Amino acid sequence: MAEVEAFPVSATDKAVAHLRRLLGSGRLRPGERLKEQELSSEIGVSRTPLREALKLLAQEGLVEVLPNRGARVPLVSEAEIDDLFPVMGALEGLAGTRAAAKASDADIDDVWALHYQMAAAWRRRDRATYHRLNREIHDHLLRLADSPTLTRLHGALDARVAGIRFEAETDGALWDRAMAEHEDMLKALEARDGPALGAVLQRHLETKRETVLAALQEGLAAAGDGKRPA
Repeated sequence: MAEVEAFPVSATDKAVAHLRRLLGSGRLRPGERLKEQELSSEIGVSRTPLREALKLLAQEGLVEVLPNRGARVPLVSEAEIDDLFPVMGALEGLAGTRAAAKASDADIDDVWALHYQMAAAWRRRDRATYHRLNREIHDHLLRLADSPTLTRLHGALDARVAGIRFEAETDGALWDRAMAEHEDMLKALEARDGPALGAVLQRHLETKRETVLAALQEGLAAAGDGKRPA
């Protein structure tokens, strides 16, 4: 069997990949300035490839380059949230339909294991652990869908709202509803009912849209009071 030639990853590509992970994880919040020196050190590249990476991400709308003022994560408006989430819901719905058809018994057991851990975090109101496991479950379903195009498109959209998305869960009815929707997801996956899983995922994104809008409005209100949102 012939060996596949390995091509070296450029410093710019390395920086782009790392910044995508940071944006997708929610570690960088909308409006946050990107500190070039810290990022260069963290990624292990010089400032030149880092700046090239920022320009590439700016073309996708994931970063905003400010003339003579560096770069920041773009702010997210209510109108953009209303535009993005139905599209993300459609992509996740398709992912669910494909995942249900492709998942093995072992795959389903893996997702259930993550779900039980997330449910425990929800019961003790451990938001950080809940968010991490929530992300793992959704990423797992995307991997099971086995569609690089779908994953790429979803990732690009998700990165736009990740900074607020993973801070948006409240301690009230919307969080409880999201947890119940996750239970429905797993039941549909176990039954290998693709249309049902797709429908639940789309409904779940609507719940998330409501929580994100609430978090955004809370942040705007805090800004109006001269306070930074918690």
